[in-house]
This record gives sequence, C-alpha cells and structure tokens, in this order.
Amino acid sequence: MGKDGSQWFHNWIPRNAAAADLKAKRKPGSAHSGIVFKTSRHDDGSGRVSAVRPGRGEVGNLNFSKTGRIDDVFTSERRKGIATALYKRGQRATGGRLKHSTDRTAAGDAFAKAVGGIVPPRSAFRGR
Repeated sequence: MGKDGSQWFHNWIPRNAAAADLKAKRKPGSAHSGIVFKTSRHDDGSGRVSAVRPGRGEVGNLNFSKTGRIDDVFTSERRKGIATALYKRGQRATGGRLKHSTDRTAAGDAFAKAVGGIVPPRSAFRGR
C-alpha cells in the first residue's frame, strides 16, 4: 500500500503487462526518458496512472473509474507523448477495459481521437 493509502497494482496487473514496463524504455534525451509510470488502485475500484519525473515530481496522470471510464487526463508537459503513454499503461492495467467518457472537453475529444479506441459521441459537456 502506498503512503497516500493507494494500493499499487503489482498484484492486479495482468500477467502480460510486465512490471518492467512501469519505467519508460526510451532512448536518452527522448520526451519521456527517465519518467517512471506508476499505477494505483483505490478501494472503490477506480484507479490512477501517474507519470513521475525524478527530481521534478508528477508531470502527468490519468484517472479512471471502476468500470474503466477515463475521468480525466492531465500533463504539465504537452506534446511529448506523456498522455499517450499514460493511456497505454491504463489500457494494460485495466486489461484493455479503459474507455473514453462522453463528457469530454475539446482537448479531451482531440486526445480520444488521437489515441484511438472506441470514441463515443461527445455530450454537451461545457468544460474547458
């Protein structure tokens, strides 16, 4: 169990998702070389994938519900592939059950279309 009360996915990650994948395997100097990806599960069944740059702290996260619906995605470093990496790790952590919400901002809609998967029609959500 993590210091914040979250429980790490180590026992929950499907066997085909190796724990070694939690650290990005990129060439030095690439957009997310050195970033460590951590996945946690909460008591209510929801979860979170975090991107942490050592010495700088969290640079991104993706939160999902117990059904696998994406609640939100955040990155402090845009256009570097971090959100896409968070999505891919979320897919592995949920056994491919991660899905886009109908309540998406314009940026969230562009993200959903960019990473693929089933993209349901966007609702009348008026967020940023």
